[in-house]
Amino acid sequence: MCFEDPIQPPTEEAKRWTENLQILFFVHLVFAFIKFFVSPFTGIFELLSCFILYMAYTQLQFCNCVMYIIFCFMNAMTSFIHIGVHLQNGTFFQNMEPLQNFYTAYSLICLIFYAFAIVIAFYAYREYKAIELEGARGEYMGSGSYNPFLTRRNYQSVPQNEPAVSSGGNRGFSAFAGQGTTIG
Repeated sequence: MCFEDPIQPPTEEAKRWTENLQILFFVHLVFAFIKFFVSPFTGIFELLSCFILYMAYTQLQFCNCVMYIIFCFMNAMTSFIHIGVHLQNGTFFQNMEPLQNFYTAYSLICLIFYAFAIVIAFYAYREYKAIELEGARGEYMGSGSYNPFLTRRNYQSVPQNEPAVSSGGNRGFSAFAGQGTTIG
């Protein structure tokens, strides 16, 4: 299920944001490998967020875009805290070992990257969500299950002076004619 054939974006806007997410994926992959060598445990989580981003743009899943945004926000906060501690202590690029200088510079670059990544992922989320709600991906909605509630419907307007009746007829349904009771 995870590595199915990529879904082709149905709109030009979706194609544009899918291409932006692909570029973002490769840049984030580079950052993930660098972080993996600096801190293996956090590098694994960076690779996980890259996988989530990959799934977002290949399957046009807006939910994965949201998860990616959350991961980027958490990583941005971690980078911001790392930089903030050095600013608070007055050790920002002063009297630090070369590896600490590298990690601080890397955190600053990542903070800027995450800000852009969140914005790009949000715009992709917005487009993918619109596609899902309009049913433009077809009858099967990404997860492999048919969702009749998210497909296009043929709504008809009802004039104000006529009562609304469903297109299927009455089918034994009648409106509530009794007296209601107020609780409390």
